[in-house]
Amino acid sequence: MILLADMPTGQDTDLVSRFKRGDTAAFDELFALHKDGVYSLVTRTVGPAAAEDLCQEVFVHLFRSLGGFRGDSSLQTWLYRITMNVCVDHLRRKSRQPQTSPASETEDLPDDSLHPYNEVGRWTESEIRQAIRALPQAERTVVEMRFIQDMSYKEVSRAVGAPVGTVKARVHRAVAKLRDQLRTMQEGDKP
Repeated sequence: MILLADMPTGQDTDLVSRFKRGDTAAFDELFALHKDGVYSLVTRTVGPAAAEDLCQEVFVHLFRSLGGFRGDSSLQTWLYRITMNVCVDHLRRKSRQPQTSPASETEDLPDDSLHPYNEVGRWTESEIRQAIRALPQAERTVVEMRFIQDMSYKEVSRAVGAPVGTVKARVHRAVAKLRDQLRTMQEGDKP
């Protein structure tokens, strides 16, 4: 699985500079470098049904705003923030629409969205995925960024626009909820 954090920052810097000088082919190269990571993140966040449309929305936004990118953070962090904003906006729009079926938005999450956490290593991937899907969106987002994307607390802080202390608190609460939920699930399976 390709993660946004796996992309080379030096290459990004060069491509952004070229794009700002009017080389639109540089954007095509940025797209080629980041499309898989963005698609993976969108799919894990909102599910596969809307992934292609939302990825297109992310890259349209990137194209329109790349000229104003100041480089205060890495391009990956900035692109991650754009992607998460597009996903959150989509989920808000979706929640305002009347539901035609009782299906949960989290049922669309793909099976490859799990990273083997040391904290909860004795549970199956399926159980962990189910527990992550049950987290509130803000906590699910920081858990995915911190453990799946392997971002530092500082990078997560920039991406979600919250202080580092707030991010650490959300991760701590989320991990505690995951443990409790997994223990409850495990106890429910015992005869």
